[in-house]
Order: sequence, then C-alpha cells, then structure tokens
Amino acid sequence: ILTNGYFFPPIRGVEMSRISERILIKGSVLEESMFVDIRSLVDTANKVIEFLEGKKHSYTALHRVIGKSEVNKEIVEMISEIISEDGIVKSSASKDLERIRQQLTNKRNTSRRLFDQALKKYRKEGWLADFQESIANERRVLAVLSEYKRKVPGIIHFSSDSGKTTFIEPGSNIEVNNEIASLIEEEKREIYRLLKTLTAQIAPFHDLLLQYEKMLAVLD
Repeated sequence: ILTNGYFFPPIRGVEMSRISERILIKGSVLEESMFVDIRSLVDTANKVIEFLEGKKHSYTALHRVIGKSEVNKEIVEMISEIISEDGIVKSSASKDLERIRQQLTNKRNTSRRLFDQALKKYRKEGWLADFQESIANERRVLAVLSEYKRKVPGIIHFSSDSGKTTFIEPGSNIEVNNEIASLIEEEKREIYRLLKTLTAQIAPFHDLLLQYEKMLAVLD
C-alpha cells in the first residue's frame, strides 16, 4: 500500500469486552470514557472501510476482511453531540445542563468575591494564621487564630491538631456555597440522565461494534 503512495488509516485498537457487557444490561449507564472508546472504534472502522472500498480491486485480500461491514456515521454523530473530544459531557448537550453550568459559574464567581472580601478584612485585623486559608469539604475556609474565632461569624469546619488554628467558612459565603453544592448535585443528575439516554441509543449497535472490533483486530 505504501509503495503505491497510499496511507492506510491508523488502527486504534479498543477493548470492547467490558463495554459490550455493560451495554447489554438493561438500564445500565456507560461512562464518558467508554463513549470516547466507542467513538474512536467506529471512527477508525469507518475510515478503514472507506479506504478499502475505494481500493477493493487493488487489495482484494484486505477488502475481504471488511466483509459486509458498512460505514456508520450515526454512532459518531450521536456521541459527539453529547461527549467532547476530551471525554466531558458538553454543556450544549441539553438546555438544562447549559443553564446549570452557567449558574454554577456565576455562583462560584460570587463565592470567590465574597471570600476574598472576608480574607482581606480579617487579614487586616491580624486574626489569620500565616497560611490564611485552606479547603474543607470542598469549600474555602479561613485559617483563623483560635483566640479570635468568636470574632469571625461563620461555620467552624475543623481545628488544627495543635488547636492554635480554627478553620471557618465565612458567614457571607454559607448561602451561596450551599447553592453551589445544590447545583453540583443537579449537574450530576442531568449528566447521568444524558449518559443513560445515550447508552440506550448506542445499545442497538452492540453487534456492529463487536464486528468492527473483530475487523480491526484482523487488520492490526
């Protein structure tokens, strides 16, 4: 093939056994990475089939390997509508997900601004430890010198082993942080719904996917 100036599509092997087992279970949900693998498999198979169909008289032995396999653009399109190239569910996958993520961005910006205001205020008062802040339960907290902890309104998350530092979520952040936590859970539910729907859409192509896998394994 190379001596004739042709470049055979690169073969990207994908192990389908784990995916094929999951996809046949009623109500199952494939993970984002599995859809990336399926898309890669189908995209490679499509390129190989298109290449060999165009050269079937020149490479009859190779053409026999693809048998009756046909190009399928539908699978790639369905997955690409939901899953990005990086394996992340796209915000554009649904209006609800787009709305949730926009709200998350806005709330996180608000939380960041409020926390920075509190940080600046209590740093000026001299009530913070040298490292000033930390993370507790995925929330930014102030590292308050324990002798001043009653002067800082908010929720105490924990104290240092020495007891010299108390980690406090500023009161000004509590409401917005709770809203962020609620939106994160809403985002997870919407992503799960989208993946479950996509799994059901891909399931009927189970046999075709195994056929593609077998074809590429022979050609590899």
